[in-house]
Amino acid sequence: VEFPLPGFRDSDIEPFAKKWDATNAETTFGAAAFLAALKSGSVPRTLTANPLTLTLLRHIWKPDQPLPTRRSDLFEAFTRATLEDEDADETGKMLEGVALAVQRGQTASNEFVAKSHGFMRLARNRTAEFTHELWQAYFAARALHQAPNLEPLAEHLADPDWREVVLFYAGLGDAS
Repeated sequence: VEFPLPGFRDSDIEPFAKKWDATNAETTFGAAAFLAALKSGSVPRTLTANPLTLTLLRHIWKPDQPLPTRRSDLFEAFTRATLEDEDADETGKMLEGVALAVQRGQTASNEFVAKSHGFMRLARNRTAEFTHELWQAYFAARALHQAPNLEPLAEHLADPDWREVVLFYAGLGDAS
């Protein structure tokens, strides 16, 4: 028995782009141009089928620049655009540390939410969580990518809870 994959189908992408234009007054280029960029830019289906990644693509899209074709590049571009102020490095390092700690089973204090630029939200019992599990995996992978060796990641390669972290890690550089 085959089950359809969740997420956007091709027929959902155009209404999404049109709705985006209707609800975002700062949009200066229309849905048709964005859809053309998706098709001409060789953006993989995996990025356009996921509502989160399609939203990220729409946020970072500029008509004069190609769209990312890898998920890690897309998350990096959105992160750079979001953290473009003077404390971007500090905020990025904070998010990396918190993500790795949470990935390892620790809790995050709610004090991080105010500094997170929207990547985290309040959770129960005065704790914080990432707004989406993929943000946690991405920032944890960035933290691990700074390690001088693979030991911190190697111990989790077979753990399904670390799958997305491993995939982001591979996408952040030379996957060999």
